[in-house]
Amino acid sequence: MGCSSLAPVTGRWDLHVEVHHGDGPYALLVHGILSSRAQWLPNLDAVRTVCRPVVVELWGHGRSPEPSDPEAYTPDAYVEAFDRVRRSLGVESWLIIGQSLGAALTLRYALSHPERAIAQVFTNSSSALADEVWRTRMRGARPG
Repeated sequence: MGCSSLAPVTGRWDLHVEVHHGDGPYALLVHGILSSRAQWLPNLDAVRTVCRPVVVELWGHGRSPEPSDPEAYTPDAYVEAFDRVRRSLGVESWLIIGQSLGAALTLRYALSHPERAIAQVFTNSSSALADEVWRTRMRGARPG
């Protein structure tokens, strides 16, 4: 399974990015918290039959650095980082795929840049679709 590492051309921080060979449009794959690019490995061969996977690792996960600036960890900063990756690939739009926290971040990306998302796939992310009822329920379920 061939891939190449890609460093975004500009930006305050650089996420670790791997671009895999495949057929079809590029597809951004973003893992959840306490995970890494390894999450996608069991499915990469199947995914590569329909797209070109672009696997990123969130800050402090896998091979990505741990920026000391808290701003790096905000959803808006991730949206910008993902879009730097897209621009460095030279594509107008791509598929976006996220799991758990990655789903929340890719949904934010799709809402911020709908013209850049061909389609959105996400899993395991009730928090991404949270409303006030969900937030209240989660506050009550958290330990003090």
